[in-house]
Amino acid sequence: MQLKPFYLSSTANEHVKRWRRLAESTRAVKKFGTTLAEGLHLAQVIAERKVPARSVILRETCAEEARGLAAALAGAAGGGTGEGAPRIYVLADAVYDAVSPVENGTGIMVEVAARVNDRPQQPLDVDALYLDGVQDAGNVGTLIRTAVASGIRVNELLNTATTMADPAAPELAPAAGAPAIAFEDVSFTYRGAGAPSLQGVGFSAAPGETVGVIGGTGSGKTTLIDLIARFYDAGSGCVKLFGHDVKEYSFAQLRRLVGIVPQRAMLFTGTIRDNMRWACSDATDEQIWAALEIAQAADFVRGKPGGLDEPVETAGRNFSGGQRQRLTIARALVGRPAVLILDDSSSALDFATDAALRRALREKTDGMTVVIVSQRAAAVQRADEILVLDDGALVGCGEHAALLDSCPVYKEICLSQLSREEVEKTL
Repeated sequence: MQLKPFYLSSTANEHVKRWRRLAESTRAVKKFGTTLAEGLHLAQVIAERKVPARSVILRETCAEEARGLAAALAGAAGGGTGEGAPRIYVLADAVYDAVSPVENGTGIMVEVAARVNDRPQQPLDVDALYLDGVQDAGNVGTLIRTAVASGIRVNELLNTATTMADPAAPELAPAAGAPAIAFEDVSFTYRGAGAPSLQGVGFSAAPGETVGVIGGTGSGKTTLIDLIARFYDAGSGCVKLFGHDVKEYSFAQLRRLVGIVPQRAMLFTGTIRDNMRWACSDATDEQIWAALEIAQAADFVRGKPGGLDEPVETAGRNFSGGQRQRLTIARALVGRPAVLILDDSSSALDFATDAALRRALREKTDGMTVVIVSQRAAAVQRADEILVLDDGALVGCGEHAALLDSCPVYKEICLSQLSREEVEKTL
């Protein structure tokens, strides 16, 4: 039986995927340069030693496996020992010129590197190694052009002047008896959109109340909360916080008043403590643990070897989706905002944990107005006030029981998620 050796290209192709990230383009250039240099050096060594074109190169393997493959090649070649007979070269740690001939008893010379280990790998195609280095070096040019174009675009965004003016006003005190949140006939249309995302929305929420916002996809839920935080200015009407138009607050005070937990939980590289202090740089461990308790995150944080000093990888990828959501909720709570907005931020939690979270928010956030945006009827049914949005319009506003009788859209949402018997049990 004729042996057909396996051939792999150099590991440079793996580097291509590894160094795609824009922020690491400089390191990519260095890595590809090293790969190309290794390819050129190996090509030179092969040429000096007059290695046959189809010789097999084993990278970081053990001598025993080399001898076994040599024996197999000898059998396939009829035991030939001439200049055209296949040879095996064992390389270790890119030390291409530290080789010494070893007679393996089969009539074929095995050149073994000075250092070998016990990690077997498939043979490499020496013909492709040099070409791979050249090709990967060419890919660096593409990577650099992409990085430059991206950098130009990033600078354009950084240099774009905001259309919303920061009034830089002095601290505003809450108006006596004013609602925490008030929408007065608010409408909003995104630039270039053919239809308004919100139209004629009006409601109010008192300090300390829990407000639920529910509706189908594209109904305007996220747009509504973006107007509360003044990520956009309302096209018409007025959005007020504690009796003042949001346009009258300085950005700094507004960001302290309103805490938002977005749909996508995002953590930053560092430790759990570092992430918790984003909302309040001088937060004590006691304050952090209190926030973690409310967010139902304290137990799993205590179970980590480092506790609050447990490392957090990029984007929190060393935590599960539910853990990331609970940590981002805790981070917002550390800042003790007057208005806390949870934008579908418990979607990865099981029902028991979600229920415990909502219960803790009601019992342990005295005076804080909580806005819960969700597509789950169960998540909002215990709210003091539920807003039902449909195609940008506020079609229902009230408590759970009242809406089941007066709002067909809300009733349809509930019956699509719960059985009629389960809905009746909530009354």
